[in-house]
Amino acid sequence: MTDETLNVILYVDEAQAPLARGQQISGKIIAMVPDSRPPGKKDALIQPERNAPAVLQGGSLYVSPRYRDESWDDFRAGKEITVNVSFLDSQKKEVARGIGHAHLGNTYRTK
Repeated sequence: MTDETLNVILYVDEAQAPLARGQQISGKIIAMVPDSRPPGKKDALIQPERNAPAVLQGGSLYVSPRYRDESWDDFRAGKEITVNVSFLDSQKKEVARGIGHAHLGNTYRTK
């Protein structure tokens, strides 16, 4: 995934404020972590788009596949995956947690 930018549409199913049930958040995967995991099993750091609610601006979403039989490889192939979500503030401190579904947005090559 290093030579692509992946756009994500995240639908929040359950959450603590400031995340909200039914919320749709669009963003881009800006990093896959940690390096010690295989590519499909890494977690994603997502930066919300500028049109996200003001409370999410400046923060990021740390997102990981919720089920063992789902991976970012599935996501990249266009499949919906269920994810655990942590909303991190600008200092990378966790502010809220939730569960949602991630869908692939537009994908384009950066090389």
